[in-house]
Amino acid sequence: MKCSFCNSVDTEVKMHHQVFKIKNQEILVDSSRRFCKNCHQLVYDEILDQEASLKVIEEYNKKFGIMGEEIVSLRHNLGLSHEIFAKVIERAKKPLISYEKTVCP
Repeated sequence: MKCSFCNSVDTEVKMHHQVFKIKNQEILVDSSRRFCKNCHQLVYDEILDQEASLKVIEEYNKKFGIMGEEIVSLRHNLGLSHEIFAKVIERAKKPLISYEKTVCP
């Protein structure tokens, strides 16, 4: 992986405290992130960045929303297909299917 700021390939993974803003709510998470050893900037790492994003969504849902497992359970308890449930909650079917796969692999 290469730093987009200084082009160095010398990187390291370390814990990072970061505040994310979702719907005007600040969510603080600690996650493993990749940094450039030369300029100390965050370096894109698909796996670590995805893990951090999922952690942020999970923390947001714990505080302000509904947990993914509850969404899956609700859809199953109502006996609704992905298509019908997506219409009920006014969301697209494909993201709903992807979301369910990430919370209940």
